[in-house]
Amino acid sequence: MSQIDFNQLEKNFRISLDSQEGAIFSLSVADLTVEGGALQLIETYGRIIKAPDTATPAAAFCGWFAFLVAGFQYALSTWDAVPDMAPGNVTVQLHPVGDYDWFSFQIHPSTKAAPGGAGERAAWQQQVLREFYADTVRPFFACLAKVAKINVNQLWGQLTPKLLWSMDAFYQDVDEATKQRAADDYQYLKDELSPDVFGMKRNPFRVKTRKIESLVDPDQQVCLNTACCLLYRTADGDYCYACPRLKEEEREIRRKNYRAAVGQAT
Repeated sequence: MSQIDFNQLEKNFRISLDSQEGAIFSLSVADLTVEGGALQLIETYGRIIKAPDTATPAAAFCGWFAFLVAGFQYALSTWDAVPDMAPGNVTVQLHPVGDYDWFSFQIHPSTKAAPGGAGERAAWQQQVLREFYADTVRPFFACLAKVAKINVNQLWGQLTPKLLWSMDAFYQDVDEATKQRAADDYQYLKDELSPDVFGMKRNPFRVKTRKIESLVDPDQQVCLNTACCLLYRTADGDYCYACPRLKEEEREIRRKNYRAAVGQAT
């Protein structure tokens, strides 16, 4: 272990060592922790999604930023190593992908590997988690919330669903030791890491989650989102299928309509 597969991070989490071609926005997290940089991000993304306010692009962007967080946690558990995601080592890029504009994250190739021994790994884990969340994510989210005039809880709330999604999506075919390590690392993140790391009264990952029937497969369950991304406020927007604001009756209607359309198409 300790050898990070950067190709896998790029494929699954939109995390790359390379700059994206044709980027229409590119700033480091260090620059985004300054109000001018955060405002530039909000205004640029807000124009693209036709947001009616500043809160909507801030919350919606954090759904993209959750890929970076999920990739960090995945590296921690899978390779016992993490990319050095200091604020100056992470660049947020918005770039065209087909007919749409997507966010990706360019990172520095430097890494931090766990030392040998269970006791040493525990101390290393605590250190790298504190550095990432306290030094990179926390000040960025605080600045973004201030500029966007949104409660910072709404931003932190975008992260948990992506973490749970990644655990469901990418740990099915790994060995049991890796699967157990991922579960233990996630439990540590939400139950053991002090709230002061996040600048909050409580750990934002320590939230109750609920499963709902998948839109696609009635035999599968997916997690209900823990916070709304606010995209319903945009001109062409609507509540996401897993949005906590969507009524169960509407969710049932969407399932029936989707499956009927798929059945007709096949």
